[in-house]
Amino acid sequence: MDLAKLSAKLLNEGTKSDGAVEFSKKLEDRAIDLSVNSGNETFVVELNSLRSEFDYGVKLLEKLLNNPNYTKDTMSNNKNSNSRGVKDEKRAILIISHI
Repeated sequence: MDLAKLSAKLLNEGTKSDGAVEFSKKLEDRAIDLSVNSGNETFVVELNSLRSEFDYGVKLLEKLLNNPNYTKDTMSNNKNSNSRGVKDEKRAILIISHI
């Protein structure tokens, strides 16, 4: 997994102070959608909300960028998740090659 993809995954894990669940609850309570994705040549942070909640959404984004949930547990969970994905991808390729 490259650095951009890892960063995007980790930024989707909430803040260090709130964690993923509490941070997501704060977003959900105000109908705010905040997501981070990466592509081959892109890194995208997307914030969608009602106009009345936009300022609050920006404050949460600022909080996320200043205090990301970059803990050992989060890093480990994402690395394990990625290695399972790679194994599944290899398994899918093997299955397709036997068809």
